[in-house]
Parts: sequence; structure tokens; C-alpha cells
Amino acid sequence: MKKYHIIILSLFLSLLALSGCKSSKTAEESENVFDTTPETILKELSESYKAWDTFACSGKLSISGALTFSTSVQVKMVHDKCISLSIRPILGIEVAKVFIDKDSAVIIDKYHKVYTTVELSKLAHILPVNIGTVQDILLSRIFSLKDGTLTPENTGKFKISANAVDGGYIIKPKKKQDGFTYEFALNKDRQPKSLDVYPSKSQKSYSARYSDFDTSTGIAENITAETSVKGKNISLKLYLNSSKVKWDGNVEENVSINKSYRKVSISELLTILKSF
Repeated sequence: MKKYHIIILSLFLSLLALSGCKSSKTAEESENVFDTTPETILKELSESYKAWDTFACSGKLSISGALTFSTSVQVKMVHDKCISLSIRPILGIEVAKVFIDKDSAVIIDKYHKVYTTVELSKLAHILPVNIGTVQDILLSRIFSLKDGTLTPENTGKFKISANAVDGGYIIKPKKKQDGFTYEFALNKDRQPKSLDVYPSKSQKSYSARYSDFDTSTGIAENITAETSVKGKNISLKLYLNSSKVKWDGNVEENVSINKSYRKVSISELLTILKSF
């Protein structure tokens, strides 16, 4: 069972901190003429985003590197309120749960009957992420940390340029963020390929990479990143089965914790998992 608890922490940290892989240099921008105006591209892209209240999908989390395995996972979200990740490695039985709301997150380890809570601000050391940011990442959507998700009303807050390397597009928020820059790379079909983050005082860059975009749901089925757990490099791939996506269904907006479970600190939880 040890490997399933490492999954919990790996997935949790990668989603919140965007701990990522070393990526290539910033894509080379081009002054090439668009087939339509940049403003039109941004407007059409924003209009393609489905309005939603809740989201639910089943899929898999795969990890390779220092560890190699995969597990089934269920992802549920309430727009701008919460994200629930249910880890179900065997016969659909939930062994752990990660619940994230606007301010904090709860990790429940059902095997050891313990749980811990974490303030989001203490984990977002690369990007000052909020619940909407993480939801946009999971839904493969363009966003600005200061102006939110790309919408028809805020397209003027973004800059778009042609990518001279592959003929796709580069989209950046116009408002600069202290300490780093970030940008979105899209292919010729305006589908997301990556979110790349470049800290200003580091040679390391970070990425969330997207592939297998599904036009019916508007999401990329595969999201890949790399992180480090206790100094060991791990590559994570979250697969979202587009055929299992359900919009605007019944999703709980809170999490219940068994009264018999013991609350522990993050460091104590790490010790428990390491010794198991």
C-alpha cells in the first residue's frame, strides 16, 4: 500500500505548486501575419470555453521515474469553490482523498486513519495559484493570475503572437507578475500544448504539458508534469477520460472526516508514509 500514499502527496504537491519539469527556452515569437486578427483568435478561443457549475470525470494517475505505477482517480470540481481528488487503486475502493477549497486543502489517508490540512499559500511557491487557477489548468484553459480565465470580456488583458517554431501561437497575460513570467503555447488548431513558467532568478523553468485534446469536452485528456518528492524526480501524468466527463451534476462542496481519524502535521504524515 505504500505506493498509493506517495501518489497522494505527489499529485497534491504537483497540482498546487506546479512543481514541474525543466522545459525548453521560451518559444520564439514571430511577426508573421495571422490568418485572422489576434483579437479574433482570442475572442473565438474564449467563446469556446463552456460555462460550467460542476465538473466530474474519472481517469488515471500514472507516475514514472523514481517510482513507476498507476492508479484510478476521480476528479470532481465546483466552479471557483473546490476540487476533490479520490484515489481508487483497487476495485474502485477509495483509499485516500484530497479536497481543495479556496483557502486550504485536506489530505485524508484512510488506510492509516489520519488526515492533515494545509494552507494553499504555503504550497504555491512557484505560482500564487488559487482554486480557479488550478481548475483552469485541469480544464486546459488560458488564464491570467491577475484577471482570471480568458473570457470575451477580458481578451484585451492578453497578448497573442505567432510561434515561429511550429506555426502555432503564444499567449501571455499583459500584466506582469513579480518574480517570474508565464505563457501558454497552442498548436495550429488553437489547442493548448503547454503552460510554461520562467522564474526570473532561476535557470530552471516549469511546465504543465497537454496532449490528446478532445473537442467535444474542450479538455486535454493528458496533463503531464514533473516534480520532486524527498529529492527524487518523479514524472506525473493525469489522464482524464473525456467519455466520462459530466458537467453540472451533483458534486459535494465540502469534505467529511471520520471522527475517529487523527489529525497530523504534514511532516508527521510524511514520516508515517516513509516508515510504512
